[in-house]
Amino acid sequence: MSDIEQLQLTMKALGPILQPELISQHSATQWSILFDEDTLIELEYDPQLKQLSLCSALGSPAQDRLLSTLQASLVYNFLWKNTGGIVLALNAPDGELMQLYQLALDEYDTQLLCSVIANFAEKAATWRKLLAAGGINLDDAGVVPSDTLPLNPDTAIRV
Repeated sequence: MSDIEQLQLTMKALGPILQPELISQHSATQWSILFDEDTLIELEYDPQLKQLSLCSALGSPAQDRLLSTLQASLVYNFLWKNTGGIVLALNAPDGELMQLYQLALDEYDTQLLCSVIANFAEKAATWRKLLAAGGINLDDAGVVPSDTLPLNPDTAIRV
């Protein structure tokens, strides 16, 4: 069985475990998982790299909090040991903040993939709430408050 066929079977097995509203397969290597009206995760598999990329749109910060939110995003990216490798990026100069993760797939473990996707979705929901509230404010010293960043160790992606 090819890697793509194994991954397709693994993706089919996710539904009963994750219980999303919808899992859609768009091509042999592309899927989307809709958890609720706000949480959509796009997945794309690169068979040459044996890597599954996860992506979720988070929204845009209010203009008056743009700089502090982008600063917080860069700090968050630097804390890769705490986040398990999740990174944040803009999809365009004036675009949305995106959450990204790349998972090396040497094995097709349904439980592992469920855990990664669920934790990724939880972190995306936390960032989405922060952005819906306008973004992140700097404290009086002009620093991102460390308790603002979603660094729950229980949802760190560890492989």
